[in-house]
Amino acid sequence: MEAPKTVTAGKAEPQGAEPKGSVRIRIDPDGVVVVGRAGANLLSELRETYYGRAGRPAFPGCRSGGCGYCKVELIEGEVMLGDTYSRGALPDEERADGRILMCRAELVGDIAIRMLPKDDPLARLLRRLKRDGQT
Repeated sequence: MEAPKTVTAGKAEPQGAEPKGSVRIRIDPDGVVVVGRAGANLLSELRETYYGRAGRPAFPGCRSGGCGYCKVELIEGEVMLGDTYSRGALPDEERADGRILMCRAELVGDIAIRMLPKDDPLARLLRRLKRDGQT
C-alpha cells in the first residue's frame, strides 16, 4: 500500500485566533468557516461542526471511500489523501482536477472546499424507473 499523498490547491487562508493545532475549513458556496483539528479526518470534523446544524441534513454517505457522496473540490490549502478508496467514487482524472473524498482526507492546514451538487439516490432510482416506464 502506498503512503498517503499530499494534495494541494491554491493558497490557504491565514489562521485566526483558534487554538494551537486547529485549522480553518471554509465551505463554499455556503461561505461558512468552521474550525477543525490538524491531523483529523475532514469528514469527521464536518460531521461534528457542519452537518446536522443550521438546518443542514445529517451526512448520509458510506464514510469509507466507496460511494463518492463526500466528494468535494479542494480549492485552497492541502490535505493528506489516502489511497484506499473506490476509483468509481473518485476517478484518477477527477483527483487530478482537485476533487477529493472528505472521508479519505486528513487535515494538514487551513483549507477551502467547494461542495459539489449531490444526486439523491432515490431521485436517481425514480428517474430510471420513469425512463423504463415502470412508474
